[in-house]
Amino acid sequence: MLTAVLVQIATVVSPGDPPPPIIRVPIISGEVANLDVEVRDRDEVLFKGPLRVAAERAANYNRETSDAPPNACPNTTIGDEPRLANQMSGIRVTIMSGYRSGEPKMFTMSVRYTRPLPVTCPNPPGTRTLEIAQRFALARGSSASFASDGLSVTVRRRE
Repeated sequence: MLTAVLVQIATVVSPGDPPPPIIRVPIISGEVANLDVEVRDRDEVLFKGPLRVAAERAANYNRETSDAPPNACPNTTIGDEPRLANQMSGIRVTIMSGYRSGEPKMFTMSVRYTRPLPVTCPNPPGTRTLEIAQRFALARGSSASFASDGLSVTVRRRE
C-alpha cells in the first residue's frame, strides 16, 4: 500500500515541476472599533477605560481580589483558631465584534461582577454575582447603556 501511494505521488508531481504557489488570504478583514467602557455598581466605578475590538479579536478586562475579612467571627473556629474565610470580589468585561457575521456594527458584551457580602457572624463571608450579557448595535460616535440589579454598563464607540 505504501509503495502504491509513493508511485501515485511520483506520477502527479515530478521533481522538475515548480512547487504550487502559496496563497495567503486574510480570514476576516474588518475595521477596528475603539470603545470607551464604564462599569458601575450603583455609585462605585468598577472599570472605566478603553477597549479595542476587531474581527475575531475580543477585548477583555479582568480583576480579582481576595482579602481577609476585617474581623473574624468569635464563634467560628477551627480547633482553637478563628476561622478567616476570605472576602472575594472580581470583575470581568468581555466585548466581541459581530464582524464575523458580516455585521460591523454588532457587538456582544458580557460583564460579570462578583461582590463581597458584609460579614455577619457567625456566617463566614459570602459573595453575590451580577452579570449583564447583551448583543447590541453600535455605530461610530454613538453609545449604549445597560443596567440590572445595580450593575450598569455604558459603551461608547469613538468616531
